[in-house]
Amino acid sequence: MNKLHHFAKVAGCGIITSMLVLSLYPPALNATMVDTGAAINATLNQQERNRIRDTLNREEVQSQLLFLGVDPLQAQARVDALTESEAQILSKHLDGMPAGAGMVNFLLLVLILVLIL
Repeated sequence: MNKLHHFAKVAGCGIITSMLVLSLYPPALNATMVDTGAAINATLNQQERNRIRDTLNREEVQSQLLFLGVDPLQAQARVDALTESEAQILSKHLDGMPAGAGMVNFLLLVLILVLIL
């Protein structure tokens, strides 16, 4: 009975100590309300950036970038650094281009953005 009492006392002290230590750290996450419009805009912005990345990853685009003297990785980094409005403008220019025929226009636009940034 003495050993059981000693074990309970040690276990109780361990539990109390661990609860005290855990209560000293505040939670790292805070829940907040997210506006539906903001969530939709974030999703649309991500889709636009993915679309631009997919276009840049095409083989003919990368070969044309190299022909123009632009490193495709540098162009990709510049696209990643675009603001939301710049990404929207670039994505809208992609919408106005015919499939495959407007690739030079797209590359020139990317080249201008690389030079500006």
